[in-house]
Amino acid sequence: MRNLFKNPFVVLSVTTLLLLGYVHEHISSYRISYLIEAKKRRLAQLTDLYKAEKFSLLQLYSPDVLSRRIRETDLHLTMPERQQMVKLVSIQEPRGFFDGAWFMRFPFMSWFHFVKEAQAKTTK
Repeated sequence: MRNLFKNPFVVLSVTTLLLLGYVHEHISSYRISYLIEAKKRRLAQLTDLYKAEKFSLLQLYSPDVLSRRIRETDLHLTMPERQQMVKLVSIQEPRGFFDGAWFMRFPFMSWFHFVKEAQAKTTK
Protein backbone atom coordinates (compact mmCIF):
# COMPACT_ATOMS: atom_id res chain seq x y z
CA MET A 1 0.00 0.00 0.00
CA ARG A 2 2.86 2.37 0.75
CA ASN A 3 4.33 1.70 -2.65
CA LEU A 4 1.05 2.78 -4.21
CA PHE A 5 1.33 6.31 -2.77
CA LYS A 6 4.91 6.71 -3.95
CA ASN A 7 3.64 7.01 -7.49
CA PRO A 8 2.95 10.74 -8.14
CA PHE A 9 0.12 9.98 -10.57
CA VAL A 10 -1.80 8.07 -7.87
CA VAL A 11 -1.21 10.84 -5.33
CA LEU A 12 -2.41 13.49 -7.80
CA SER A 13 -5.45 11.40 -8.75
CA VAL A 14 -6.49 10.80 -5.13
CA THR A 15 -5.90 14.45 -4.23
CA THR A 16 -7.91 15.59 -7.26
CA LEU A 17 -10.79 13.28 -6.36
CA LEU A 18 -10.78 14.48 -2.75
CA LEU A 19 -10.75 18.14 -3.80
CA LEU A 20 -13.46 17.48 -6.37
CA GLY A 21 -15.64 15.89 -3.69
CA TYR A 22 -14.96 18.80 -1.34
CA VAL A 23 -15.89 21.39 -3.97
CA HIS A 24 -18.98 19.41 -4.93
CA GLU A 25 -20.17 19.39 -1.31
CA HIS A 26 -19.65 23.15 -1.02
CA ILE A 27 -21.52 23.82 -4.23
CA SER A 28 -24.35 21.55 -3.07
CA SER A 29 -24.57 23.36 0.26
CA TYR A 30 -24.70 26.75 -1.50
CA ARG A 31 -27.36 25.51 -3.90
CA ILE A 32 -29.47 24.20 -1.03
CA SER A 33 -29.06 27.48 0.88
CA TYR A 34 -30.25 29.42 -2.20
CA LEU A 35 -33.25 27.10 -2.52
CA ILE A 36 -34.09 27.60 1.15
CA GLU A 37 -33.86 31.38 0.79
CA ALA A 38 -36.07 31.28 -2.32
CA LYS A 39 -38.65 29.20 -0.45
CA LYS A 40 -38.51 31.61 2.50
CA ARG A 41 -39.16 34.54 0.15
CA ARG A 42 -42.02 32.64 -1.50
CA LEU A 43 -43.49 31.81 1.90
CA ALA A 44 -43.32 35.48 2.92
CA GLN A 45 -45.03 36.49 -0.34
CA LEU A 46 -47.76 33.89 0.11
CA THR A 47 -48.24 34.92 3.74
CA ASP A 48 -48.66 38.56 2.72
CA LEU A 49 -51.03 37.58 -0.07
CA TYR A 50 -53.04 35.43 2.35
CA LYS A 51 -53.32 38.30 4.83
CA ALA A 52 -54.39 40.71 2.08
CA GLU A 53 -57.00 38.29 0.72
CA LYS A 54 -58.29 37.54 4.21
CA PHE A 55 -58.62 41.27 4.88
CA SER A 56 -60.47 41.83 1.61
CA LEU A 57 -62.77 38.89 2.38
CA LEU A 58 -63.55 40.31 5.80
CA GLN A 59 -64.22 43.66 4.15
CA LEU A 60 -66.83 41.99 1.94
CA TYR A 61 -68.71 40.81 5.04
CA SER A 62 -68.50 44.17 6.79
CA PRO A 63 -71.92 45.80 7.25
CA ASP A 64 -70.45 49.27 6.64
CA VAL A 65 -68.93 48.24 3.35
CA LEU A 66 -72.11 46.44 2.32
CA SER A 67 -74.29 49.45 3.08
CA ARG A 68 -71.88 51.75 1.21
CA ARG A 69 -71.93 49.47 -1.83
CA ILE A 70 -75.73 49.34 -1.71
CA ARG A 71 -75.83 53.15 -1.74
CA GLU A 72 -73.26 53.34 -4.54
CA THR A 73 -75.09 50.89 -6.78
CA ASP A 74 -78.47 52.46 -5.96
CA LEU A 75 -80.25 49.15 -5.47
CA HIS A 76 -82.87 50.61 -3.08
CA LEU A 77 -82.10 47.96 -0.50
CA THR A 78 -81.72 48.43 3.21
CA MET A 79 -79.67 46.56 5.74
CA PRO A 80 -81.79 44.47 8.12
CA GLU A 81 -82.28 45.68 11.65
CA ARG A 82 -80.71 43.77 14.47
CA GLN A 83 -84.03 42.25 15.56
CA GLN A 84 -84.69 41.02 12.02
CA MET A 85 -81.54 38.91 11.92
CA VAL A 86 -81.90 35.26 12.82
CA LYS A 87 -78.91 33.06 13.55
CA LEU A 88 -79.29 29.45 12.53
CA VAL A 89 -77.68 26.97 14.87
CA SER A 90 -76.85 23.49 13.69
CA ILE A 91 -77.69 20.77 16.18
CA GLN A 92 -75.66 17.60 16.32
CA GLU A 93 -77.66 14.42 16.39
CA PRO A 94 -77.07 12.20 19.41
CA ARG A 95 -74.93 9.20 18.63
CA GLY A 96 -76.83 5.99 18.69
CA PHE A 97 -76.18 2.28 18.63
CA PHE A 98 -75.90 2.09 14.84
CA ASP A 99 -73.34 4.83 14.30
CA GLY A 100 -70.51 2.36 13.80
CA ALA A 101 -68.65 2.94 17.09
CA TRP A 102 -69.89 -0.31 18.62
CA PHE A 103 -68.54 -2.19 15.64
CA MET A 104 -64.91 -1.46 16.46
CA ARG A 105 -65.10 -2.68 20.07
CA PHE A 106 -64.59 -6.28 19.02
CA PRO A 107 -60.96 -7.09 18.11
CA PHE A 108 -61.72 -9.33 15.15
CA MET A 109 -64.07 -6.71 13.69
CA SER A 110 -61.19 -4.29 13.18
CA TRP A 111 -60.38 -6.24 10.02
CA PHE A 112 -63.67 -4.94 8.62
CA HIS A 113 -63.07 -1.26 9.36
CA PHE A 114 -63.96 -0.40 5.76
CA VAL A 115 -67.60 -1.23 6.53
CA LYS A 116 -67.78 1.70 8.93
CA GLU A 117 -66.37 4.05 6.29
CA ALA A 118 -68.62 2.75 3.53
CA GLN A 119 -71.90 3.51 5.30
CA ALA A 120 -73.89 6.28 3.71
CA LYS A 121 -75.34 9.15 5.72
CA THR A 122 -79.10 9.39 5.78
CA THR A 123 -80.79 12.68 5.03
CA LYS A 124 -83.67 13.96 7.10
